[in-house]
Amino acid sequence: MKFKYRLTKQEFLYLSALTLYVGVTLFQSTYLYNVLVSQNEMILLLMKILRYTSYFLCIFKIAISIPDNLKKILTAFALILLIILITIKGTDKAVLFYFLIIAGAKDMDFGKIIKVFLIMQIIILIFCFLCYWGGIGSEIIFQDGRKRTFLGFGWVNRASYLWLGIVIEFACLKKRKLKLPCAFFFLCMAVYIYMKTQTRFSFIMTVGVLGIFLLPNLLIKKTKYSIYHKPKLYEILAIPIFAITSILLYTIYNPDNPFLSLLNRLLNSRLSLGLSALQKYDLGLMGNKTIWTGASTLMWGFSGNNTYEYVDCGYLQLALDYGILLVLIVVFIYILGIIKACKLNCPEIKNAILIFGVLSIFEPRLIDFTINPFILYGISTLGSPTLKQSVSYIENGS
Repeated sequence: MKFKYRLTKQEFLYLSALTLYVGVTLFQSTYLYNVLVSQNEMILLLMKILRYTSYFLCIFKIAISIPDNLKKILTAFALILLIILITIKGTDKAVLFYFLIIAGAKDMDFGKIIKVFLIMQIIILIFCFLCYWGGIGSEIIFQDGRKRTFLGFGWVNRASYLWLGIVIEFACLKKRKLKLPCAFFFLCMAVYIYMKTQTRFSFIMTVGVLGIFLLPNLLIKKTKYSIYHKPKLYEILAIPIFAITSILLYTIYNPDNPFLSLLNRLLNSRLSLGLSALQKYDLGLMGNKTIWTGASTLMWGFSGNNTYEYVDCGYLQLALDYGILLVLIVVFIYILGIIKACKLNCPEIKNAILIFGVLSIFEPRLIDFTINPFILYGISTLGSPTLKQSVSYIENGS
């Protein structure tokens, strides 16, 4: 009898690459990592070696999976050239490596991808809590009247957003079977992290997510068979609308407008910071050599800049870093994910993509391999049959 969880060569290569990449990215969000970097730069070299190992594994996986279809090969080649062009013009080489991770997900089991994220996130969360209880990252800062604890992470909001990612991923793995006791545990942890970090937006999102994934179980009678349906127009247009609306919001911001000024204060000056970045950098098809200085960068002195200059909007940050063209590519990948989620009857995945679409209006989570695996869904299911085709295949006795 074959081992149930036996991996193919492609799966082993990609999941190994993903484990390394997500693990490194998560570790770099910890308080201990910042301490090590401030004391010895050798840790930077070690992290770079691990990241490049993951890139090599992705390249190897992609190479042995190349289809013998000339049209597909030419399309992939054109996309690679475009990504290289964006990389040259943009802020750094990160977008090229993002592309390797995203492209490597093709034809992978998305459930296994989520499990990799979930396992690494839980390990890092436990690690950071142990550091916090051991006195590493237990510092408290006072910000805007809020008493905020690092909880072992490099900045005070990271534990809250990591927990949000864990909740979403677990709910997707459980599909529509999230039980009340489990939801209560997730809520208690969210409350504990909120009390320590005072991170409001992610806490509100976590409560909302629990409601989205729990209420259907309590209110809607379960059906035995899934029903195929085409994606609705508003579902397809949701992410493009989020992108256009958020970028326009920063563009039209005027401090003399009472409503926009109030909104800016409610959003912790996000609009004024976004407008300042737009005035400093061009918004075009290709990106800029941007330099962001966030709160944690200022605290650890990792930049020569002493002024807070950061854009929290994922869509705008991506546009300024790498250009509108890359935003269009990323938005297309998310649209593909929504379409596939509808056709394969995975409403929990569709909801997760939409949640991250909303979150990215006010947070840089559009491409975030610490808490967001859902950018990989559309590519991972690219060759999958639709639910309708699968049902027809079974009914024909194949």
